[in-house]
Amino acid sequence: MYDNPAESQWDILAPYGFQDSLQIDWIEGEDPEEIAVRMGLDPASRAHCDLGDAVAIAHEFRLKDNIWIGRHSPGWICALGMFGTVPYVDLGQGGRRFTLSYHTEYGFGGFALWKGDELAGEFGSDAVVDGELPALFERHGSGLGVPFSESSRGFEIPGFPLGMESNDGSPGGRGLWPRNEVENLEVLLSVVGRIVGRFIDRAMLSETRTLYFNQEVI
Repeated sequence: MYDNPAESQWDILAPYGFQDSLQIDWIEGEDPEEIAVRMGLDPASRAHCDLGDAVAIAHEFRLKDNIWIGRHSPGWICALGMFGTVPYVDLGQGGRRFTLSYHTEYGFGGFALWKGDELAGEFGSDAVVDGELPALFERHGSGLGVPFSESSRGFEIPGFPLGMESNDGSPGGRGLWPRNEVENLEVLLSVVGRIVGRFIDRAMLSETRTLYFNQEVI
């Protein structure tokens, strides 16, 4: 039996200003500083702060791609983009990274699993889920949504009503048609929380982590 978040994942993130833009990555690793180096972030320009202060700094300096990063759970680092993208990071052979992005101008941006530099599964704006993600949804989606009994037809989870056809019109695809952006984000944030062993919570958002703010000025 899987745990569920104590609070809505989106409800505790949104007040920090992420209603319009969100990118969050969960990166396999133990050392946030090593991950930051792999991202190409400069340790000379950084601050140690909670999320509230990180957001204030990002707004004050109007910088692009500020990254608030820290240890999230055993074996996992969390990197949250301050209203920009999280830089690419090559984790080497088999290292896993989940990335979730959203922007109000463009809608749901995508959810992906990377292993090293290889894309291992993707769920994008075209609403097709592929690679290893269907199996992960099946394994970690209990209570969030039950795998459909006919595996060839995909999975039915809240916010993703089951489609009878794939996006190319052929029957039996794994097409999942989004209904509501907030529901999409809530489900995916909860699924990843189960996988990495920790949901986003208020304690996390008040932890002192590292904000790298040396990126290109807008």
